Amino acid sequence: MTDLFGMSGDEQRMRSRAQVIAIVISAGFVAAVYFHYWLAAYEGLSYPRATYLCRTDDNMPLATMHVPWSVVSRRHCFGDLYAPYLQTLRLAPYASEGIFPSNYLPFTHALMLPATFLPYDLLLPSYLACFAAGTFAFCLWGVRELPWTDRLVFAVPMALMSYPPQFLMDRGNLEGVVFAFTALFYICYSRRKTNAAACFLAAAIAMKGYPVAYSLLFALNAQWRQLFLCAAVSIALTLASAAIFEGGVIHNMMAISAGVEHYLSIVQTDEGVRHACSLYGLLTILHRNLFGFSTLMTTASFCLDNYKWIQAILGLSLFAACVVLPLRLWEVLSLLTLSFLLLPLSAHEYRLIHLFLPIIAFIRCKKRDSHVLQTATVAALLLVPKAFMYVEREISIGCVINPVLMIIAAIFICLRATSRQDEQPPLMVHMWKCGLAIKQHPFCKSRLS
Repeated sequence: MTDLFGMSGDEQRMRSRAQVIAIVISAGFVAAVYFHYWLAAYEGLSYPRATYLCRTDDNMPLATMHVPWSVVSRRHCFGDLYAPYLQTLRLAPYASEGIFPSNYLPFTHALMLPATFLPYDLLLPSYLACFAAGTFAFCLWGVRELPWTDRLVFAVPMALMSYPPQFLMDRGNLEGVVFAFTALFYICYSRRKTNAAACFLAAAIAMKGYPVAYSLLFALNAQWRQLFLCAAVSIALTLASAAIFEGGVIHNMMAISAGVEHYLSIVQTDEGVRHACSLYGLLTILHRNLFGFSTLMTTASFCLDNYKWIQAILGLSLFAACVVLPLRLWEVLSLLTLSFLLLPLSAHEYRLIHLFLPIIAFIRCKKRDSHVLQTATVAALLLVPKAFMYVEREISIGCVINPVLMIIAAIFICLRATSRQDEQPPLMVHMWKCGLAIKQHPFCKSRLS
C-alpha cells in the first residue's frame, strides 16, 4: 500500500514519527533562544540566565602552555577538549604535575596523539566541524528512505537545534568521539554486520567504559562470539594504549585511579549537579529544596546515603527487563541508554546525545504503535533546552525534569511490554529453546539413554 505521494506504510510511519520529533525540538529551541535573549537584552540579566549553555571559567592556571586566546574568549577555551589535549601532549596523561590527572581511559589519549601535532587553534574548529557534520550525516542516514526534503526537515532540528549536540560543542567534550563509535555500532548492528559492530562498541568502551551496557544486545541474541570479540578488542585497545605513554602498562593502569578520584571529588559537589541529568543530582536538589516537607527531605537524604544500593537495584532491574520482557530494539536501546544516564553520580547533559540511537531505532521500527505521539514527544522533550528557570545558580529545571522524564519513559516501556504478546523471544526463552533442541539431538539422546 502506498499513499498519494508514493510512500509505503513503513515510510509513512517513519515520516510521522520524524515530524513529531522535529516539531517539538524546533519549538523548544526557538522558545529557549527567545527567552534567554529577552532576559539578556531587555531584563539586563547576566550569566547564567542570559544563556542556556554552560560558560565555565576555563582559565586552567595549572596549564603548562598558554591558553589559545586567538580562537576563544578570555573565559572559555572549550576546556573539555583542551585538558585532554594538554594531558596527551606531555605523554603522561595520568601525572599530577602541571595539570590535573586524566580520568579518561588510555585509548582516548591514544586517539588524541595525532591531534597533538596540530596547533590547538586548528584542532578545535576541525573537531567541532567534524562532529557537527557526522551527527548531521547520522540523522540523515536514520531516515534515508524518505524524500530529501523530509530528511532535511528531520536532520536539521535533530543534529543542529537539539540541546545535547550544542552543549557538547560548547564544552568541546570528547563525548562526540564516543558517540561516533556508538553510532557506527548501531549502524553495523542494524545491518547485521555484528563483528564490525562489536569492534566499534569496543572502541567506545575503551574510551569511557559505560557504553559496555550496549554489549547486552549481543547476549540477548546469543551472539557470544561477538560478545567475546567486543571484550577482547576493548581490553587490547586499553592495554596497548597504556603501553604508549610514560610509565608503561602497569603504571598507567594503576595511575588511572588518581584521575578517577579527582573526577569523583568534583562530581559529588555542585559541579556534578549543574547541567546534569542523573538521578543522584535530582535527589540532591530535592534534599536541598524541600523545606517544610520533612518526610520527603528525610527520604531524599536516605536515598543519597544509600545511593550505591539504589544504583545496584535499578541497574539490575533495567537489565532484567531487557532479558525477560519482549522488547523491540529501540526499547532495549532506550533502557540500556537510560542505565548510564540515570545511575551514575553525575551524567552531564551532553551525554543525552546517546538517546539519538534509540530515537533513530524508534523512527525506523516497522511495528505499529498506538502511542507514537506520546513516545515521540517524550523523546524530543529530552533533547530541548530546559534552563528557563534555575533552582539555584547554574542548576536549572532541566536537572529535575530530565531524570523525571527518563524514569517515566523507562516505566512506560516496561509496562507496555508486559501487556504485549511476544514479538521476539527474550534471552531466557531463546536459551530454553536452545536447550530443548540440544536435548533432542540424537547424540545427546544416545548419551542420556
